[in-house]
Amino acid sequence: MNRMKLPFAIAAAGLLATSADAKGPLPVADIKRAKPVDFQSEILPFLRSNCLACHNRTKAKADLILETPQDIMEADAVVPGKPDESILFLLSAHMDDPPMPPPENKASAKNLSPQQLGLLKLWIVQGAKGKVTAARTVEWAPLPEGLNAIYSVAVTPDGQYAAAGRANQIFIYHVPSKKLVTRLTDPALLKDNLYKNGVSHRDMVHALTFNQTGDLLASGGYREVKLWRRQPMKAQRTLALNSDAAIIALAGNGQALAVAEGNNIRLINPNSGAAIKTLSGHKMPVTSVAFSPDNKHLLSGAVDGVFHIWNLADGKFTAPKVAMEKPSKITAVTWITSGKLLVTAHEDNLMRAWDVAAAQGEAPEGGLKPHKVLKGHSQPIIALTRVPNNDTQVLSGSRDGTVRQWDANGGNQVRSMTHGGPVIAVSVSPDATKFASASENNTGKIWNAANGQQIAELRGQRDAKLDLAKRERELAFAKKEVTYHTNNLKAKADELKKADDRLKKADEAKKKAEAAPIAEKKKTLDAANAEKKTNEDKFNKLKADYDAEVKVFTDADAAAKTAETAATKAKTDAAKPVADLAAKEKVAATSKAAADNAKKNLDNLTNTQLKPAEAKAATAKTAAAAAQKAFETADSEAKAAEQNSKKIAGDANKKPEEKQAAAKVATDMRNAANAAKTKLTQAQAAEKAALAAVTAAKGRVDAAKKASDTAAKTSADAAKAAADAKPLADKAKAAQAAAEKVATDKRKVANDSKTKRDKLNTDQAAAKKAFDDSTKKATTAQGEYDKLETPRKNAVNEFDLATKAKAKADATHKEADVGKKAADEHSKQLETAVASNKEATTKSEMPIRAIAFSADSQQVLTGGDDMKVHTWSATTGEALESFNGHKGAVKALVFNGEKFISASADKTAQVWSLGIEWKLERVVGTGDAKSPLTDRVNTIDFSPDGKQIATGSGEPSRGGEVQIWNIADGKLAKNFAEVHSDSVLGLEFSRDGKFIASASADKFVKVTEVATGKIVHNFEGHTHHALGVSWLPHGRQLVSVGADNSIRHWNFEAGERIRQRTNLGKEVTSIHYVGLTEQAVVTAGDKSVRLINTSNLNDARSFAGGTDYMYACAATPDAKYIVAGGEDSALRVWTLADGKAVATFEAPKPSAESEEEK
Repeated sequence: MNRMKLPFAIAAAGLLATSADAKGPLPVADIKRAKPVDFQSEILPFLRSNCLACHNRTKAKADLILETPQDIMEADAVVPGKPDESILFLLSAHMDDPPMPPPENKASAKNLSPQQLGLLKLWIVQGAKGKVTAARTVEWAPLPEGLNAIYSVAVTPDGQYAAAGRANQIFIYHVPSKKLVTRLTDPALLKDNLYKNGVSHRDMVHALTFNQTGDLLASGGYREVKLWRRQPMKAQRTLALNSDAAIIALAGNGQALAVAEGNNIRLINPNSGAAIKTLSGHKMPVTSVAFSPDNKHLLSGAVDGVFHIWNLADGKFTAPKVAMEKPSKITAVTWITSGKLLVTAHEDNLMRAWDVAAAQGEAPEGGLKPHKVLKGHSQPIIALTRVPNNDTQVLSGSRDGTVRQWDANGGNQVRSMTHGGPVIAVSVSPDATKFASASENNTGKIWNAANGQQIAELRGQRDAKLDLAKRERELAFAKKEVTYHTNNLKAKADELKKADDRLKKADEAKKKAEAAPIAEKKKTLDAANAEKKTNEDKFNKLKADYDAEVKVFTDADAAAKTAETAATKAKTDAAKPVADLAAKEKVAATSKAAADNAKKNLDNLTNTQLKPAEAKAATAKTAAAAAQKAFETADSEAKAAEQNSKKIAGDANKKPEEKQAAAKVATDMRNAANAAKTKLTQAQAAEKAALAAVTAAKGRVDAAKKASDTAAKTSADAAKAAADAKPLADKAKAAQAAAEKVATDKRKVANDSKTKRDKLNTDQAAAKKAFDDSTKKATTAQGEYDKLETPRKNAVNEFDLATKAKAKADATHKEADVGKKAADEHSKQLETAVASNKEATTKSEMPIRAIAFSADSQQVLTGGDDMKVHTWSATTGEALESFNGHKGAVKALVFNGEKFISASADKTAQVWSLGIEWKLERVVGTGDAKSPLTDRVNTIDFSPDGKQIATGSGEPSRGGEVQIWNIADGKLAKNFAEVHSDSVLGLEFSRDGKFIASASADKFVKVTEVATGKIVHNFEGHTHHALGVSWLPHGRQLVSVGADNSIRHWNFEAGERIRQRTNLGKEVTSIHYVGLTEQAVVTAGDKSVRLINTSNLNDARSFAGGTDYMYACAATPDAKYIVAGGEDSALRVWTLADGKAVATFEAPKPSAESEEEK
């Protein structure tokens, strides 16, 4: 995205406010350091808290992703080295509009702190570098013992073993015996002292699956897959024998093995292989040996009919002389449980019970006689053993084909069981509830000791029978596929025939249509169309000219009207300045006359009043000045006279008359002064009156002057206003004249255009009529032409479609034919294989020469000419395991606790353990940040050829990956990292191995081509996590389940949904198709385990017992067993056919030590 466009894209997405924060830019810490800022540990955490809710790969609002530096750079959100030009920084710091995060956002994101903004800025300054690894640092802690949900289950194809993932532990159970076999342990996990034995992963085990042979288990944990290999059944010890007779017996305490070798008996410690001693004394080869119940003595019988009782403490023996006319070869010996009697079987078809005490004492005269002789067998007795928990009974087997139970003390037969062939060996279960017999007729049989009824027949080799059963299932499926392909081929053939018929009809119709006189009609049509075109062109030209002239007239008329309006406006506009000029000129004339009158009045007042008053004032002033002077002189003289009179009057020397004369003079002088003063007063009053007259006159003159000046100014202003108004009036008059001329000219243009328009309109109407006439003519011609051409076109189109349909039908028919031939060929091959397997199975059925019960009475061992030891369920007769190691017929079997010993004609005895051992063979991934696996491995599947595994994982909400790994070296073969956008929760290979179907938390079910990694189909429809997916055996359809409580059925070939079921109450958590059937087992959160039919997705059967949320299920290919587990931690096993519970394996109880730790 262009950096300049980024804010607009964000705003368009409605993510940002319309203006920057009113509070202004946010504070940014000034961080200075040389150490590079680490994006993952320092930047990503606060982006995740405040930004990634809206800007992640799943929900990239505004196409902006902020999960990695690469995402940020691709969005042009930063400019490396320039934070001030980086939109991410500017918007985060609220330095530009709009601010991020938006105010009142739904994700409750907060503004970045100064420190965070400082780090962001420094990171950009340093170049905005870094990368994000998907790993999370996990501090592992041991999970508690006890009740832990089962998230994953698996079952071996033969149904023998079931695996359950509880927390971080994997439990392996033996289904037939209903026993825990082992808890798988990764030795590496014991080194950190967090765990004890029995821990398989650090994290919960979310995925388990067995390979096709059941000897390899894959488990998925956090960022790792572990491959656990079941170890081959190997003898723990091989003891060399000196005879191929394989005659052995084991002491009850398991400490000594007696081996008959010619005339001697060798005692060996079976636990160490060390020789104990050799017992010598027989004169003829020993044929049978048996330990006493107290393990203190050994009984042996020989060809010469002599039996010895050996004291094992000192190796001495007692060989009683017996009262027999003709000694008969001893074929078998045994003790009764009490130890008081021993029994010998002879070639004369009789058994003899002997009193042990008598046999060990002095023989009576004539020899020791039997306590009882047991008669009934018609042929030699080959096998003999005591019945536990019974002091008197023994069990015998004879070549007469019968197994017989005897009371040795009473000498009577309790019951007889017919085996059907020579019985070579017999055994009694330690709990005395069952008998077993082995015969040369290739069978072993298990009998109910209480009533002698047969419980089961043991026949053939387990592997051969399993292979045959598998082939027969494949053949049955192949025949169904032949039927499907036969029907499909028929359907395609029908479609092909229909396509052929359609093509033939189309070809005939095409030829018929093309034979019609289309050319003649076409010529007429072309001429009509040409005439129509000429008239149309003429009409169109006239119409165009008319339309143009209409536009010209419209424009001209509009222009004229505009000009006329302008002229009217100009006239209106001119009236005001002209009137204004006239008014102002009138005002100017009036003002000038007033000014002249005012000037005349001023001059008159000045000349008639002011000037005379001023002259009179001047005279008065002069007179006043003279009077002033005269007064001053008179006053001065009077003052002098008065001074002199006063002086004389005060002079005593002066005469009175002189004084009177002086006084008189002074009085006269004061009178003269007073007269002068009176004159002065009068003169001053006259001056003041004159001055007042001057002031009054001057006031009148000033007023007249002011009035004259005002009138003059008014006159001048009016004259100027009139002068100023004259240009405006002149200009307005000129504009008016010009506008009126323009209006006259434009009206002429409009009138001329109108005349031209009216003429074009008349011409256009005539042309339109001609065009309409030619159009009708052309339409008629077209109709005539179309009557022929349309059928031709339709015929050609139909011919083309029919040709394509024929080609498609040919292709699909060929595909169907190839499919049919391949199905036929495969079916034939399987028929041949089945026949071969049957033959091999028949050949594998060889004489059984040894049989024995296990110490817990739950299993039966057989050995014979096939040189193998086989184990069987003592309850059902189901074949369990096979032990390969001998190179000759197995002739003897004895149990020693959890071990057993087999003796063979190859002159060896081998010590075996019944225990099954699983070892960690390989770890894929490292379980840490460096692992090529991302987060939890939620699902695993083996490829059909067993050479690879596919894993599904991914970091939640960020991505989902499907990866394929080589089992041989654990290396990554293919990585489909972009298949899903969220964790992959389920996956499965198609039966041919070409495709992988995967279900994800992104709600999609997808199919990926293994060879190319191309996503072939995206199946969309789940509204919540898609939790599981499974292919139908034929590979044309698949079914998925999800957390939206639904089951959805998809057509792989068409890439579309077939049907769905959405009425389940809770999440549907897993699905697995059962072998080659069209039924699948599913689990759900409502405690249910169901078997559904593909045809309608309805329940075919339910399996009861679940008490809580069920997470996982699995089924055996032979549709025999279903296993499932869930929140209640119990692994449950049912038989599919009837839904009955076979076993329930509860979670182990916490140890006392762990309880104390709590």
